[in-house]
Amino acid sequence: MAKNPKDYDLENLEVDRPIEYETVQLDTTTSLALIADAADRPVSEIQDLNPALLKSAAPAGYQLRVPKGTLATVMMAMDLVPASHRADWRIHRMVPGETLAEIAHRYGTPLPALTTANERVALNAAGAGAPLAGDLLVVPSAVRISRVAARAVVASSHTKLSRGFNAKRSLAVRQAFANAPARRVHASAYRTASLAPKHHAN
Repeated sequence: MAKNPKDYDLENLEVDRPIEYETVQLDTTTSLALIADAADRPVSEIQDLNPALLKSAAPAGYQLRVPKGTLATVMMAMDLVPASHRADWRIHRMVPGETLAEIAHRYGTPLPALTTANERVALNAAGAGAPLAGDLLVVPSAVRISRVAARAVVASSHTKLSRGFNAKRSLAVRQAFANAPARRVHASAYRTASLAPKHHAN
């Protein structure tokens, strides 16, 4: 074929351009959605560049491919997210007229959690200091927050149940000790009566 491309109708073929990309070594498990947010590209493009990844997150130590020209932006955005949260948090780029409340609603994240995660943005009653269009905001995962809250509720319930059980057991023990002397007196009287000499009438 290579020697006679004309015979095989292989002339004037349009050859795809090689895919151009840059790589970043991940130091912790990182969501592909976070990388897509940082690169301002769809998740599907990040997945296409990394066909070996079968899950929605890349493991620590993985050499992740990102679109060419986005490496600096990706690195800067990732630095905003704590390493322990890169598997489930997101990055959002502000657009004109957008508010924190709208962003919180869009991602299903409580507004206080969003504000706390972006403490570098100082908000006041007048709205001065609010993030501007183009600013990057860290978006905590609503799922992670709800799980933490659920664990707190379960722990509290277990504590209450344990306290209630211990209180009932303590009451039962006290009642048992309170009734013990009466049982001992009754038993002692029974033994005394049974051991006393019997007199038979002649």
